[in-house]
Amino acid sequence: MNQTQSPPQRTIWVSADALTNPSADDLDEIAVTMLFPSNRDLRDRARRANAVKSLALSSRPLTIEDRDRQFQAIRSLPDFSTEMREAVANGELSGHMLAAALLDGAKLGAAKAEAEAWGKKVGLRYGRSKMDEVWKQYRPVSHLWAARQQLEGVTGVFVRAIPCLIRELPLFVATAEALRSAAESFHPRQSPAATLMLPGDGYSIEARVAETVAKK
Repeated sequence: MNQTQSPPQRTIWVSADALTNPSADDLDEIAVTMLFPSNRDLRDRARRANAVKSLALSSRPLTIEDRDRQFQAIRSLPDFSTEMREAVANGELSGHMLAAALLDGAKLGAAKAEAEAWGKKVGLRYGRSKMDEVWKQYRPVSHLWAARQQLEGVTGVFVRAIPCLIRELPLFVATAEALRSAAESFHPRQSPAATLMLPGDGYSIEARVAETVAKK
């Protein structure tokens, strides 16, 4: 008997108290995965940029050694603003696709068409093949982008921060997890896919102590 094997659960690890006392580092870890779900190199580069930013924004007095390390780190950072802009656009599109299919009940093809039309409104000229590519790459984080969009609808505030404001992280995680669970059991109309998202394929956000994360 043939059985479809579910992939191992993809996980974004955040600090142990992220859901009660979130920090900018927790948001940064979620953001790098949302932006570059299929590119480990760009995720690592983004983490290095965030580390430099954290040092620059540190409230503690910086020593001469700190300043030197900060300067050297900034000099070594590559410019990947183009990749960042494309990643944000692709992520937003994936969120619109998931929402159209899951929340509006659109067929997957129609959901892609809706997202494509939205993209044109903001200057993205993506064809259907590009939309298929975006969905394939960003499907594992599409619920995170959809949660971000849902949060803006609830609060009435357009948030440029990715994934959300620090104080909104618990609500963001709860919304994203609800969307992921729903997508894993939703069967799109006239789609060859068994469900909109395979169990384990979408990233979950888990709080773990530092020692546990280090062993993974």
